Amino acid sequence: MLRPGVLRVTLREEADRLIDALPEHLKDVVGFALSTGLRMSNILGLQWDKVDMDRRHAVIEGEFMKNGAPLAVPLNEPTMAILRRQQGKHETHVFTFRGEPFREANGNTWRKALKAAGIENFRFHDLRHTWASWMRESGADTRDLQELGGWKTPAMAARYQHLSSERLMRSAKLIDDVVPKRKLKIVGGKG
Repeated sequence: MLRPGVLRVTLREEADRLIDALPEHLKDVVGFALSTGLRMSNILGLQWDKVDMDRRHAVIEGEFMKNGAPLAVPLNEPTMAILRRQQGKHETHVFTFRGEPFREANGNTWRKALKAAGIENFRFHDLRHTWASWMRESGADTRDLQELGGWKTPAMAARYQHLSSERLMRSAKLIDDVVPKRKLKIVGGKG
């Protein structure tokens, strides 16, 4: 079991193994989670009247958001591909199983897939942490991450700050040409 305050993030290799172990009806749900960072209830409750395929966005009404504010979700290419696969399966709900709206994605089938993939201490909600971590690692700033994740305060998005090392390294290198290298004997990387 994870200690309180510890974020469980899956590695890309783990995500690949998990997706491979999932049955088809769960692959798109997990893919949507990894591509949007939405909570399970928001994904499973998503209805077609809240999806605009032409403008490439979906809306989660405030009453369904943890913070009470509506969330506009930009639909990137992976989410668009997932949505196209779901079209025509149900009149109102995007994600279904055996013709009925999905109600739960982290039951026995989820646990069996985790076991088959060799992944421990991982909840469906950890896909949200994984998405946020991957976003930071890819260079998303705190404000964009906050807006995309639907967090009310920057502090929630800042939990992933330590994962933006590439962006911080680019900023740290801005001083390289200003530092008096010869005086500090750091020319050529030795000294």
